[in-house]
Amino acid sequence: MIRIYNPSHDMVLAEPRRASFTPHKLIQKFEKDLSLLPLWYCEPGDKIISSQVYDVEFERDIQQLLSVSLSDVMVSGGGKFKFSELSPWGINEAVVRSLTEFSSSDLEVVETVRELSHRRTTIPFLTEMQDCGLFKFGSLPVELRSIEDVFNGSSEQVVVKVPYSSSGRGVMFVQRNLADNHPFRKRVQSALDQMGSVIVEQMFDKVLDFAVEFELRGDKYVFAGYSVFETSNGAYTGNFLGANDVLRSKLLEFVGADELDKAISVCENMLSKMVSPSLGVRAVGVDMMVVNAGGKMELHPCVEVNLRMTMGFVARLFSDRYVCEGLTGKMEVIRHKSADEARNFDRMMRAKSPLEICGNRIKSGYLRLTCGQEFNVYAVIG
Repeated sequence: MIRIYNPSHDMVLAEPRRASFTPHKLIQKFEKDLSLLPLWYCEPGDKIISSQVYDVEFERDIQQLLSVSLSDVMVSGGGKFKFSELSPWGINEAVVRSLTEFSSSDLEVVETVRELSHRRTTIPFLTEMQDCGLFKFGSLPVELRSIEDVFNGSSEQVVVKVPYSSSGRGVMFVQRNLADNHPFRKRVQSALDQMGSVIVEQMFDKVLDFAVEFELRGDKYVFAGYSVFETSNGAYTGNFLGANDVLRSKLLEFVGADELDKAISVCENMLSKMVSPSLGVRAVGVDMMVVNAGGKMELHPCVEVNLRMTMGFVARLFSDRYVCEGLTGKMEVIRHKSADEARNFDRMMRAKSPLEICGNRIKSGYLRLTCGQEFNVYAVIG
């Protein structure tokens, strides 16, 4: 497979001119800096589209853990690949047109993925959850198409979400009686003009963010593991690293095992029913939450459905493949002010937490997962 990290995927889905979408320069820099992230979730024999310049220390770490040469894995993005060969972070029209020899049927596949990636997909999931006895404490999200319906004059506090966005962006916590000149009203109107609708949801008192990851095996989506992550102001910042049973134990401090297992089963059934294997979506992450509902810990079993690779899945696979059994850690995204600051941070972390590898797995220490000049992903174990 040909892997490419394209985190601008959700922006492409929201863009009316998505066939020729060009991300903001900052997003382009983010994509380039993190372009080697697929190293940690690709399979043997896969190639990664990247022109990233890497240093000696990064190359040595990769050879120690992965036993591969970066020069053998990296390929240029200048050519055209078969549609069936491409495995991007997210499938969208821009990446397909720029990198593949596509057909009209391929574009139909891409449009189907786009429709299923709309945030309204959570509605049938939660409807099924309620039918199975879950999410009884909450109300279903609604899709609204006018500014008057969103801001109906009530004092209710709600969450307004644009149809397509990622990492917590495009999510607004508002009261429904905001003044006409309030900036949030303008943002909602802009989303309505561009994408036709928004999703309005009940606001909850969140206790813990987590996700359940699924992968396509044969013709069905099956449970692949948990991820527990952190956010700041709604935006993703990092993941906990650890074995599945460790993360499950953490979740069971708040919710019951039967409830969690039932939610996973509903997700498997809904994904296998709604997402055809022919679409080529190999990984799906369903974001969930533990919430405080009137003093009782409750499971919110479907906050988002991400029909793409996710940082949670990267953390899950990294933990399973490269972390010694029984150990835990964290994986975080960091932004530096300059390339010099990035180098200094790397030197400081290497000195503070030297990497110790035992049998191609990390026993302790710090590791860069990417080799960016401004943005980077790193892991610390122990």
